[in-house]
Amino acid sequence: MKTLIQALQNKYTLQLYKSGIYYLEKDGMPLFDYTKLLLNGEKEILTEYLSYRFSSIDQSLALSEIESIVSQIIKSYETFLEHQSSNDLQEQFPTDPFLPTFLLLTQGGDDRSVLDLNAYTNKYNTSTLPRCDVSRSSCTSSTISTEAYLHIEQFHFQLMVNYIKQEINPSVLFQQQTQEVLSYFLGPASENLAQMALTPSGTDIEYLCTWLGVMRSFEIYPEQYIKKVKVIVNGDLEVGSGTKMACGLKSFNDITPLRSKINKGEDLDNRKDISIEVESFSARDENANIIPQADSEQKIIQLIDQSIKDNYIVVFHYVHASKTGVSIPGFSITEKLKKRYGQKFICIVDAAQMRIKSESVESYLNNDMNLIVTGSKFIGGPPFAGALLICDKDYRSFLESRITPPESFKQFFDNQIYQNLFQEVMPSNWNNWGLYLRWEAALFEMRRFDQIPNEFQEELIKAWRNQLIQNLKNKGYFKIIDLLDQVHLPADESSLSQSNSVITFEVEREGKNLGKPSLSKIHSLMSQSFKNDNLICEIGQPVQVSIGENPRFALRIALGAKNVVNAYNRIESAKFDESLVYLLKDDRLLINKLCNIIDSLED
Repeated sequence: MKTLIQALQNKYTLQLYKSGIYYLEKDGMPLFDYTKLLLNGEKEILTEYLSYRFSSIDQSLALSEIESIVSQIIKSYETFLEHQSSNDLQEQFPTDPFLPTFLLLTQGGDDRSVLDLNAYTNKYNTSTLPRCDVSRSSCTSSTISTEAYLHIEQFHFQLMVNYIKQEINPSVLFQQQTQEVLSYFLGPASENLAQMALTPSGTDIEYLCTWLGVMRSFEIYPEQYIKKVKVIVNGDLEVGSGTKMACGLKSFNDITPLRSKINKGEDLDNRKDISIEVESFSARDENANIIPQADSEQKIIQLIDQSIKDNYIVVFHYVHASKTGVSIPGFSITEKLKKRYGQKFICIVDAAQMRIKSESVESYLNNDMNLIVTGSKFIGGPPFAGALLICDKDYRSFLESRITPPESFKQFFDNQIYQNLFQEVMPSNWNNWGLYLRWEAALFEMRRFDQIPNEFQEELIKAWRNQLIQNLKNKGYFKIIDLLDQVHLPADESSLSQSNSVITFEVEREGKNLGKPSLSKIHSLMSQSFKNDNLICEIGQPVQVSIGENPRFALRIALGAKNVVNAYNRIESAKFDESLVYLLKDDRLLINKLCNIIDSLED
């Protein structure tokens, strides 16, 4: 320790955080990215620092073991940089967990997770390093919180210690984590209602859902040569941008989670005896108004009736809460359709936004419906982490199917999914350590949020929404797309504050609504220092809110779980108002920056 302090004396300080973790600091700022030391030619200090961290975690570590871990970290990082500079994506993923924490968090995902190592941000302008002053982007993607990062890096360091000592079994470890995530939604008495598969993102789950339809078609129509699956996507503007392509078993990206190149739109399965058709329904009209529920449901029912008569298996997406808080279609009609058509009708509840009460999950599963959830939307874990809760009846189709999944699935799903769903061990024995770390960070946020009284959660979100809408209206730039009087909200109060922790608004300037290019520029500038304000703010990226030849776009401000936790933890007395004041103070900074950016836009 004396050597370390001497080495750091003139350049860095060693700061003890409340978590019990020592961090390097320079100019009062923690060096969360300790790889800078390597890039600056300070390998000796980096080695000394990492050695100290590992010895403080496990004092029984031999010097040779510490040196081996540090050597592995440096080697993995240098290999990563080589691949980055050569733009060679093949085998960029680590088969072991030795990349620096903030980079390992990006691995095992598609190009949405790739960081610009100059700005430390991905394509959504969020990061796996703590860097955000005001976070209101929990409907899109969120930067990891400082608290979660401190937790996850210590967890990661312990993982590397166990790995080098050969004291972990990846299959057991991943299964334990899956069970922890499942336990968040289902208590011990009801855990038998579902199985869970953890996936690189919410969109990747669509591949599994559609393949479930394929397997079901082989079950019910074994003599039919062409196995036909009809996937119905509701609210295609209100769900993930790659949803329709993924539902059709087409690549929705240019990079797979296994870091291989692929053409966007490429078919993942070329079997001649399988036909997959995707139909979509919008939730809004040309004026961004919600289409009357009765009108849209009648069209959906007619399509499903005809599809079932034509021997299709229908995979139906019911959106519990969309990007703007819409529930599509009504739950009652979804429930009736499931009861009417049974096994020919596979229901997928898209709850990816995670604006859902845990107790409502059991109700869906009891109705033989499956759920898409994530740890990286409302929960606010690092991007991206998805999970599919599979009801018992549909899980049997995975267990009993003799149909081999597409070979390309091995580019998206790791050994854990292949063992648990397809009863097969991948030849490469790929364990997605990046996804494992992302879900561990999400679990940290989930546990923190779960400790907040439900009444506090509900009341704070409602009060925050009402006040912030008024504050936005007072600025004159913002046209709120308000959903509180719409019928497309869950009627059973199964959503947290009726899904209204997302505020959607168009931006008007000189009497005109700004289009997507201008909104995208605003979204990007919010996450940067603007005119030397040194304020990093995150909001939801632009979303299309109307159909037709001249679509309209809007931005979103979304309160997430970690915002509620931070507000709750800052209450110094029993007064509820203190938590609301804390949130709105940050929102004032965010809105002022937003207005300054709008003012600066060129005509």
